Amino acid sequence: MATHAGMTTNEFEKTVKYWIATAKHPQTGRLISEMVYQPMLELLAYLRAHDFNTFIVSAGGMKFMRPWREQVYGILPNRLSGATES
Repeated sequence: MATHAGMTTNEFEKTVKYWIATAKHPQTGRLISEMVYQPMLELLAYLRAHDFNTFIVSAGGMKFMRPWREQVYGILPNRLSGATES
């Protein structure tokens, strides 16, 4: 939390969106957003196709997950639960 202490919610969200758009895996050079576990994406698609509601429950901070959870996982805003708000 020390890395974003004093930031507004909007500033933090902007920083996270920039990170997810530009951060690359050190070995593959691919964007982090392209390195999502494919079987997880396939499972989410399968569940949605069969009328299941999908959620993210994370031990991490929800403020970090919010800006990119829909883009990467297709998880709606009201379907995110985290251990901390930071």
